[in-house]
Amino acid sequence: MAKVLTLWIDSICQGPMNEALQGAEVHDGTTDSLADIMDHPLDPPPPLILCGSPKTGSLLEVAQTISMTYPASPVVYLTSNKDGFNRADLIKNGFADAFLIPFESVEFKNRVSEALARAASNPIESFRTVKLLDFQGDDPLEFDTFIFLPLRKKYIRYSHAGKELNQEQVARLKSHEVSSLHLKQSDMPKFYQFTAQQLVNLGKSETMSETEKQEKMQNAVRSVVAGVFTETSQGSGFDPGRKLISDCQEIVKSYIKASSDNKNTLYERISAMAQDGEGTYSHATNVATFSSLFAMGLGIDNPEEIAMAGLLCDVGLAELPPDLQLKDARDRTPEEERQYRKHPELSLHLLKSKRMIMPEKVQKIILQHHENYDGRGYPGFLTAERIHPEAQIVGLASDFADLLVIKEGRKRLSPRQAIEEIRKTESGRRFAPDFLHRIAKLLFDEEAQGKAA
Repeated sequence: MAKVLTLWIDSICQGPMNEALQGAEVHDGTTDSLADIMDHPLDPPPPLILCGSPKTGSLLEVAQTISMTYPASPVVYLTSNKDGFNRADLIKNGFADAFLIPFESVEFKNRVSEALARAASNPIESFRTVKLLDFQGDDPLEFDTFIFLPLRKKYIRYSHAGKELNQEQVARLKSHEVSSLHLKQSDMPKFYQFTAQQLVNLGKSETMSETEKQEKMQNAVRSVVAGVFTETSQGSGFDPGRKLISDCQEIVKSYIKASSDNKNTLYERISAMAQDGEGTYSHATNVATFSSLFAMGLGIDNPEEIAMAGLLCDVGLAELPPDLQLKDARDRTPEEERQYRKHPELSLHLLKSKRMIMPEKVQKIILQHHENYDGRGYPGFLTAERIHPEAQIVGLASDFADLLVIKEGRKRLSPRQAIEEIRKTESGRRFAPDFLHRIAKLLFDEEAQGKAA
């Protein structure tokens, strides 16, 4: 069993950490003296070290001391204090990664799963999601593939190592609107070798698989959003804010370009992106992407602005008290719900405080993406025509993305089922009926035409 060393983990981080470390042996090495860490090292060295902020000494000293004691062990910084949180600087100073909890709890759990899966003594195997689009040939695979059954909370082997995943099997998955498969974390190097060879065999000029593209995109999103929390010193001017906006624009342009270059129908493009994992950055990526796709399908100018709003609309969640961030909506008290409903205003305030100058339309969309057609939304209780129409697009993209996420114990929904569910429960309440009708007609009429062709 893998032994994970933990140091100075604060109370807010304890819950997500304990959940992530289920099945691992935890050794709490918290001490008031950094010398104790060097004088009493674990043998064998732990495959992962989770580190918070010590009461005395600097983080730089901590990183250097742990790195000298355990040169082969990744050290991950964990904190619930966003003041001064700067992931890039923490990594530069010796940490393998840094997470703001609970805002990045899902990403943190994924990082822990990867580290534990790499530990030879760890009996627990973690899984990674890969895109079905990356399997376009009939060559034998050197790894098993799996599908995930959320209601049974179980991974089922779909193809065996040494056997091909043929196009009939791929077509069968597509007919059930499954767009992803799962691999053991330990098999990912084999997968990347396979996809690289596939691209060569198919004569494509690209050098990156669809799975790698998505991972790269989510890393870029994480870098930008984490940059919003970085403390900006007095007198630094508008340069940091301009840099963040520029980075957002580059990410958004890549969404638009990918969507414009794709010859598939809008429904096929959405289906190919659906059903990815949970997490702050997966959600932000999906909301931005779906927002831009809906906008382009509806013929709206400047879909880049709508995508930018989708990317940034929920950053204010990190401004909420950590214990509130960890609570399920069903468990919030009326006062906590009132606090939670401030997050669109907190998002806008946070972005402005970082001097991120955005078009007025983007600001309105961020502020209004939780407003409801019937006036029962928040934060302004706006009704019908008072809501910016493109705020409804981002709101729909957010709800739609939530329904497509594979969650344990919940039936997987296809994009069609998700839209139909929203029309059934939210037409005339959350969204304008004619707006939902246009979206459904756009997706499903186009889908039918594509099949007929």
